Amino acid sequence: QKTGPFGMSQLCNSNVSATLGQDQRLALQSIPMQQQTVHGLSFQIQSNCDLVCYEVWASTSADFATYKPFAVVGGSSWSLSSVAPAYQFFRARSITSAGGSTASTQSIRSGWSQAVGRNQVF
Repeated sequence: QKTGPFGMSQLCNSNVSATLGQDQRLALQSIPMQQQTVHGLSFQIQSNCDLVCYEVWASTSADFATYKPFAVVGGSSWSLSSVAPAYQFFRARSITSAGGSTASTQSIRSGWSQAVGRNQVF
């Protein structure tokens, strides 16, 4: 169930950006601005969401047909040194809950980030 006048849960379904640094750390960032349309008017709104964790999938293939899931809790970067070298491809999404005074116990999963390879971005 969505809370708030525009559906707070929907606002927490933001996009995630994943980039790989030279230090082989995956940097994760939720993009909190959401485009909304109400009665034909379009505007951007800042979401008020509490980040629970990031879910990261590591895969040996770019199509993620098989993968190993990881949870990144309490931070926005993750070292690939903890993952076997066979895992070459990564993508992430955020798991949040609606924040503020209308807090929800429902977990909201964002869309997936772009796939990131140990050697390139797709």
